[in-house]
Amino acid sequence: MINIIRDKVIKPPRVVLYAPEGVGKTTFGVGTPNPLFICTERGTDNFEVPRVNCDTWHDVKDVFSFLLKEQHEFKTIVVDTVDWLESMMVANICEENSKKSIEDFGFGKGYVKLEELTKSFISALDMLIEKGIGVFLLAHAKIEKFNDPELSEPLDRWQMKCHKRTTPLYKEWADAVLFANHDRQVIEGKAVGGYQRKIWATHTAARDAKNRYGIPDMLDLDYKVLEPYFKGEK
Repeated sequence: MINIIRDKVIKPPRVVLYAPEGVGKTTFGVGTPNPLFICTERGTDNFEVPRVNCDTWHDVKDVFSFLLKEQHEFKTIVVDTVDWLESMMVANICEENSKKSIEDFGFGKGYVKLEELTKSFISALDMLIEKGIGVFLLAHAKIEKFNDPELSEPLDRWQMKCHKRTTPLYKEWADAVLFANHDRQVIEGKAVGGYQRKIWATHTAARDAKNRYGIPDMLDLDYKVLEPYFKGEK
């Protein structure tokens, strides 16, 4: 006997938000419902928001153990930032295997271990989702060359600042991969106009983005603007 489901299932948001420095990733996270920040850097020091400063991968594991086993009031987990968390993962892998560098494993074996650890981290994130807790992963952005087979020359493109083996895992897991930046018009090769903070939610040649919520191409960088989409109200 199979169970055929026809109704839409609304779950807590699974979101990756990446942006250059200083755009407002942390401010966006502060606006989420009842957040707890897992801080792998110290971007929340200027905010009055519940947070745990983590210096090692074991610190992060302790936070997840608390969130999954104990009673608490938090409705959202914000990892600030996931690329700094990745550095902690690498340090842990090296320590456990008595290596000075992840390159010391040889033949990319260290990055295979990083991929495996990232998958276990994502599994823990999904456990939080099943408990009704939304997850926002904040990340820095970087520009990389992108070879589009339909074009004759490579393009500069915004990407998450994570390793090439782990970035696809986060992108596949998330229901929305959002890119944030200042909205600047380019006229004759020069950036002009104001510095309004915006989110881009759809894929283009210049940026990596996607969403399963029906979010339009560009909106203000404000959780309240996106909340109706996460709740299925739009």
